Amino acid sequence: MFRTVYEPEFFEAHLSLFDKITAWRTLPVASLQLVTILLLLPVMTASVG
Repeated sequence: MFRTVYEPEFFEAHLSLFDKITAWRTLPVASLQLVTILLLLPVMTASVG
């Protein structure tokens, strides 16, 4: 289900976090992975706490 999506934009110091996320979202696989993580994060934190 989860595959590592390496994006060199995340290692660019001159880009803001918003710019990094925007660049990452332009890729369909990376965008799907980001949405999946954001949906699963509350579920995982609720099961721990």
